[in-house]
Amino acid sequence: MHLFDLPLELLHDILSWSIKVRGIKRGLRLRLVNRHFAREVLVTLTESKLLDLYLRPVRSGQFSPGYAVGPAYLERRVLNERSGGAPILLRVRDVAQRLCQEGSDGRDVYDYVKELCPLVWNTCQVRLDLIWETDKIDVVNEILSRSDLESDVFIAAVYTGTLPVIATWSASGKQLGQERSLVFGNATQHAARSGSHDLIAAMIDWPYEDVFHEKRAWFLAQAAEYGRAEATQFIFNFKTEQHPWVFAKKRPRPGYPFVNQQTLRRINTPSKTIYNFVSEKRSTHLPATTFGVKENTDFLIYCAGHGWEEMATYYLTLEVLVDGHGSDAGDEEQRPLLAACKYGHENVVKVLLAHGASTSQPVLETAIKYGRLEIASLLLSQGAEAGQALPEAVTKGYRTLVRALLDRDGLKDLDLEDLLTRAIDIEDEVLFQLINSHISEFPKNELRAERTLVAKTKDLEYTSF
Repeated sequence: MHLFDLPLELLHDILSWSIKVRGIKRGLRLRLVNRHFAREVLVTLTESKLLDLYLRPVRSGQFSPGYAVGPAYLERRVLNERSGGAPILLRVRDVAQRLCQEGSDGRDVYDYVKELCPLVWNTCQVRLDLIWETDKIDVVNEILSRSDLESDVFIAAVYTGTLPVIATWSASGKQLGQERSLVFGNATQHAARSGSHDLIAAMIDWPYEDVFHEKRAWFLAQAAEYGRAEATQFIFNFKTEQHPWVFAKKRPRPGYPFVNQQTLRRINTPSKTIYNFVSEKRSTHLPATTFGVKENTDFLIYCAGHGWEEMATYYLTLEVLVDGHGSDAGDEEQRPLLAACKYGHENVVKVLLAHGASTSQPVLETAIKYGRLEIASLLLSQGAEAGQALPEAVTKGYRTLVRALLDRDGLKDLDLEDLLTRAIDIEDEVLFQLINSHISEFPKNELRAERTLVAKTKDLEYTSF
């Protein structure tokens, strides 16, 4: 009988034991077999709660690429958590249910859970093992007590754009802008991303002068970075008669003139329209401030890391260092091309290459390390230096890239034992044979002894290699 012809319950049981025996890292690779496996492995992970034990040491948003399945895993855990189970999972579901009940756009509970889980996964300010915790109730309750259910519903409503909930909360007379949740993040951040002008105004409009200025400056920078041209202009002009902008190069008392000055000077944006608006305000309010090679290069690096093609193209027309400041060629945050490769912004990579950006190492290695296959192929076509790109490609199991690198550069100056170890470690026989086919000077009996030793050391199934 074919494996896929088995009853689902039996298939899930087999997969569960396979993952337990093989380990989570190798178990997750079963998702690569085909689409059916990808779906059923995720179901198995959820039903058996197999990821729970592997999420203890770190906070959300700090996981290796192997846990990219996290948001989908969390989504299934939220939808299927039993009554009386993990309080944080139940809070997420309760919030989704409230949004569904009070919303008016036809979204159901599943839609809201699907929308909220990536937010919780990426912004949750508690260790993820506490999200599914059912024993340390005192600790979990302390986390949830930082914001009540009503506040969490409002914060989630701002994030999801559930307008009836926002309107009800705003009409309650509460001072907006203080709502924070360890699970759902900050209402002001969500408002800056997508909130209406009225909501933003309510969050800025505090009775204290210094707080008003600091909030207006903060919202200005955030709206500009999100590319919201109308919101940026609205915020800059908000109540300027009652609270005119004041700027200072040094930090006086009160400190908001300095905050205003630094904010206007450092604003980044993906929009040329916003850039022109901000430049006009800089000329008016900061006439002595100049922007030279260093500043333009800093802006270019930021644009490259965020994928802002339009503004990256513009900065490259100014005085700028296309390869960054040059202090460390391997610093992903100081070299524009590395930043674009790391975060997968292929269009920006093309723009930088068109303007003569160097493809010296570790550019290709970085693209492969972060799984940017299209960018890696582009860099290969441009003759990028290999560096440690081949070992990285073997580790990731990228056969096409491994073949291209082997055909171009062979195995010169590379550690054969290391490559064998990496190929056997991911149990990819095709990849192993591909590397083997490029080894002409290595005796076959020594090769088999070498790969057997490596596999035994890793406690892997090596007989088929």
